[in-house]
Amino acid sequence: MNESEARAEYIDPVLKLSGWGEAEASKVDYILVYKNR
Repeated sequence: MNESEARAEYIDPVLKLSGWGEAEASKVDYILVYKNR
């Protein structure tokens, strides 16, 4: 699984459920931490 697949399958759905990206013309950004890196 690459970063774009992980974002599409795991990250984006959770952010959307939390209300992120709901405002018009808003953008979602994130920092992915993997193995404390």
